[in-house]
Amino acid sequence: MRLFLIYLLCCSSLISFAQEGKLYFSMEDAKQNPKEVYKLDLKKSKLKAIPAEVFQFENLKYLSLKKNKLTSIPADIKNLKNLEVLILSKNKIEKLPPEIGELSKLEELWAGENEILDVPPELGKLSNLKKLDLWSNRINTVPVELAELKNLKFFDLRVNPFNDPEIDAAREMMPWLKVEFSLSCNCF
Repeated sequence: MRLFLIYLLCCSSLISFAQEGKLYFSMEDAKQNPKEVYKLDLKKSKLKAIPAEVFQFENLKYLSLKKNKLTSIPADIKNLKNLEVLILSKNKIEKLPPEIGELSKLEELWAGENEILDVPPELGKLSNLKKLDLWSNRINTVPVELAELKNLKFFDLRVNPFNDPEIDAAREMMPWLKVEFSLSCNCF
């Protein structure tokens, strides 16, 4: 049931954008109308890097790069000033760039099932962030700057190698929020 609720939270992002124009599923189509690209879904595209053209879609609000082969996110991510939803789940990303903190309109960041080691403190600048999914990574500490995320309603840190003092510190830092933790496992 819990996984189903998380799935619904993720899907609700896409549904909420249904009124805002066409959803593009390929770079070829999107490049033909760059000013009209508000939603771009490149999941399962076997991408090893984000195409440079993506960073030229100045009106982009929704970007899904789920289930690709990405290992990094370039600093150019900061060019997507209107981005509200960024889905990076199920890649091999080891590090989120500090420039992600410049996405002032970002409301949802989905980066579960990657190889992320550290949460950049710059995420604390994302005052509009409501959902933060870092499930199943390699994170073992939460930067104190995340205490500034007063609009955060959902924060998933399950299946990360946290110890009890780090879990307690994260919960004390965000008393208004139920931060999801679980013990790490070698499940695979």
